[in-house]
Amino acid sequence: MTTEERLHRLEGIVEGIMVTLPDRITALENRITSLEARMDLLRQELKGEIGALENRLQEQINSLRHELKGDINTALNRIMLYFTGLAVLLAILTLWR
Repeated sequence: MTTEERLHRLEGIVEGIMVTLPDRITALENRITSLEARMDLLRQELKGEIGALENRLQEQINSLRHELKGDINTALNRIMLYFTGLAVLLAILTLWR
């Protein structure tokens, strides 16, 4: 194969590429646009899920806080009963002397 034949063949390849290149670029741009749209959709879904998780977490925190307050109140009431019983016992011991 001569240099001229090689050059002619190379020109044919370049022309073929130049014919198909715009279509490929357009297809690539369309794919990029589609991927960007999907990313935006996924981003919105993720934000929604994160918001829902934050709400559930806040509800659980509030529930635990409420339970803890109840447990603390119960413990304080028991302590007050013990101190009252101790005060009554001390009063009885003082009166018997």
